[in-house]
Amino acid sequence: MRVFRPSTFRTATLLGAALLAGTLLAAPPVQARPAVVVDAVVVPRAPPPLRVEMVPARPYARAVWVPGHWAWARGRYVWRTGHYVRERPGRHWQPAHWQPRGGGWVYRPGHWAS
Repeated sequence: MRVFRPSTFRTATLLGAALLAGTLLAAPPVQARPAVVVDAVVVPRAPPPLRVEMVPARPYARAVWVPGHWAWARGRYVWRTGHYVRERPGRHWQPAHWQPRGGGWVYRPGHWAS
């Protein structure tokens, strides 16, 4: 069994740290990559007509109703029920919707607008 004296252990630690620092400094710099932008999925057929929803009473004073919409999941349209969100002063809610594009339909999510 080998016993390290404090001075030997300290020297080994410093040598290890210096080796690691040298390796990191000698490594080629990491190139920044542009962000990957995922284009919208084009759905081959139009969404069904919007459903009529009964809007429940506001659960709190500054609640804003976000209407339900059709979403695309697992190769078919599925209904996402409306719900309340907290108001953002000075902004208004733009509901989610589908737009025709290139012989298909593209989903545009709802968002807050000024």
